[in-house]
Amino acid sequence: MGSAAAFESVRHRLFGLAYRMLGSRADAEDIVQEAYVRWHQAADTVRNPEAWLVTTATRLAIDRLRALKAEREAYTGPWLPEPLIGTEPPPDREAELASDLSVAFMVLLERLAPEERAAFLLHDVFDCGYGEIARLLGKSEAASRQIVHRARGRVALQVDAAEHAAAIVHVQIDRELAVFRLEVHLAAIGEVFGHVGA
Repeated sequence: MGSAAAFESVRHRLFGLAYRMLGSRADAEDIVQEAYVRWHQAADTVRNPEAWLVTTATRLAIDRLRALKAEREAYTGPWLPEPLIGTEPPPDREAELASDLSVAFMVLLERLAPEERAAFLLHDVFDCGYGEIARLLGKSEAASRQIVHRARGRVALQVDAAEHAAAIVHVQIDRELAVFRLEVHLAAIGEVFGHVGA
């Protein structure tokens, strides 16, 4: 298989990985293009094209996340990832179907450190083993396992907090609705008694 064909065979996987890490179609496309440039320069020396390309895209995305974090610290408004609308599903459909990453989930991922996000996505979405994650991140297998565990814990805490906040909002809405109904009922009673006394 030629170097261009080897790249094209994993292009959609690289895009999916970069998009899930960065939450931006433009940034994900930039990562894929940068991975292609680096692949073109190194293809003759690479033994496992898919592993090399996934590693390169992951590291590029981590670097981009670090740069974005610095940019976002200076930005005062809220950040939301761009939803993918009207695109055909990527060839890594099993991973896509197993974990349909919604915009809300991407907001949760945004709160993870770059290496936590990479490790979490590689393990839980792309089914990479801890050994492979360790190699991709340049960490020990035990450290990779701990990073994934920590990321899962942080995501779970954020989900619990969101569910709690939603429950509080629901109670407040119910309370306001009950007060409104009571006011409408009292107004109707007032009209009845107002007309009786007149």
